[in-house]
Amino acid sequence: MLYLSYNGALEPLGVNQIIIYLLVLSQTGLRYTLVTFEKSADLNDPARVAAMRQLLAAHQIQWLPLRYYRGSLWAVLRNIAQGVRMMLRLAWRERFAAIHVRSYLPLLFGLPLQLLQRTRLIFDLRGFWADERVDWQRCRRNSLQYRIIKGLEWLGLARANVAVVLSSKARSHLQKIAIVQKRQLPIAVVPCFVDATRFRPKPAERAQRRRAYGWEDNVVLVHSGSLGGLHLVDEIVACFQAGQRLEPRLRLLVLTPSDPQRLIDKLQASAIDPSSWRIEHVTPEQMPDVLVCADLGLALIKPTFSKIASWPTKLGEYLATGIPVLTTPNIGDTAEFLQQHEVGVVLADLTAAGCAAGMQALLELTRRRADLVQHCRETALRHLDVNSAGQAQYLTIYNHLQLATKETSS
Repeated sequence: MLYLSYNGALEPLGVNQIIIYLLVLSQTGLRYTLVTFEKSADLNDPARVAAMRQLLAAHQIQWLPLRYYRGSLWAVLRNIAQGVRMMLRLAWRERFAAIHVRSYLPLLFGLPLQLLQRTRLIFDLRGFWADERVDWQRCRRNSLQYRIIKGLEWLGLARANVAVVLSSKARSHLQKIAIVQKRQLPIAVVPCFVDATRFRPKPAERAQRRRAYGWEDNVVLVHSGSLGGLHLVDEIVACFQAGQRLEPRLRLLVLTPSDPQRLIDKLQASAIDPSSWRIEHVTPEQMPDVLVCADLGLALIKPTFSKIASWPTKLGEYLATGIPVLTTPNIGDTAEFLQQHEVGVVLADLTAAGCAAGMQALLELTRRRADLVQHCRETALRHLDVNSAGQAQYLTIYNHLQLATKETSS
């Protein structure tokens, strides 16, 4: 198997949404060559590079990292040229049973190799990239950039043997596209899974960290992940303020790789006691040990069209750790999932009143279910654990393409 990703194996998303899948699937007898684009800051950390290389080699995964150039169109073209050169090298050295393309840009060098080797193609869209760029105000709908990306999407759907999306809403949208209907292209729904062996309740670590924060007897509300853009900041503060009025012991913990200044400014402008909130930068390796001190989780993302194709990584991490979730509506299938399994609450709207009502409902859920931590954990194990549900879903895709090894089939 050849796995192509424009994201790096060393960045948080790569660790949580690429590496954990390949480690689990390699245990079934599948063998991978992984090509990723790594940010310079990550490649310049030799200890992390060596640790990742050792981890992947132990699972017989060949890792071929390329340097990611960021910035102008020329940087993108340089990245694409690197990918093409790598594919030409691999074409002479190896033959692949299938190519798994993660997102859009790797199609530009994955498709020629597919044609050259006449192999199978898995187009793992992850999201609607062109529409995401519109929602992020990085391009306009029907602009040249938008049309180019949509053309690339069409090409992937026209050449793939199977497409993979994160939500049933995304699948429903793609099934209306003419090329999908004409080819009767199979579309698999695979949400973002979590390694539940890493993300789990840890009573000793929880007690130790809460003592270090001075929050032994408090209720901790956590936000993990990015800040800004479609990742809402003002609403984090609104939910925290409303929550403190309902539960004075509430504290806010923010774990983010982003610049937190806007959030800090908002918290200070709201005259919230500085001792009641903390903002920390943690690595992907540290996240499971920090997250354990939380009681409630926030996944507040602006509802836009592109987000119907989304599934927040943090959702599985929260639930596997025993943390119920407050989220925004129309983010993939997450609202339906949380409501069906009674492991979270969905905001009715993003107003201050909506945030207050959501926090009240979340706090009431924790009081109503004495077994809520265990219930969240069991829900994650049943539906979102990469070691069971995740492996099974990808093996179903591979079996459809007749890629399963004898060891896997047995």
